[in-house]
Amino acid sequence: VALISLSACGDNAGTPPANNSTPPETPAASQETATPAQPAKSRARPAEETARKVEDPNEIIIIATGEFTGASSHETTGDVSILRTPEGFKLVLSESFNFDGAPDPTIAFGNGNYIESTNFTKLNKNSGKQEYLIPTNIDPNLYSQVYIWCKRFSVPLGVAIVEIADLDEALDDTYGS
Repeated sequence: VALISLSACGDNAGTPPANNSTPPETPAASQETATPAQPAKSRARPAEETARKVEDPNEIIIIATGEFTGASSHETTGDVSILRTPEGFKLVLSESFNFDGAPDPTIAFGNGNYIESTNFTKLNKNSGKQEYLIPTNIDPNLYSQVYIWCKRFSVPLGVAIVEIADLDEALDDTYGS
């Protein structure tokens, strides 16, 4: 599987990308798309572990958290959380989020591969806390990864593997101690 090097998402907008960088930590990371209906096996938990009575419909629940690693020779660090809110699902990049920059960075989901149909918004800024409402046609429970994706060159810029949240730790990471 060939991915594109740093020059592909750098300042060389008219230069064709090189095929010499290494994939992110996930074993099957490629730029091919997969079908969005495949649930992530690592996310499944017995019902008794995940069942929780929600008494307040306005309650915000952190459902998954992860930490970014860079991809395609880019530096991408920091934490990501997926929340269930009264408005719908939200993706939250923490204060620690930092990305070294590239043209056309977007946010999407995946399961070992980037899934194009889940690409839902442009990245607003390269660092700091940010919140994004996830469209209702995307169920984040079906995915095990969050991608920062270079849409112009079709390469990953950063990937976070997201897992069912430890609520206390996730609250501290997202909103501070």
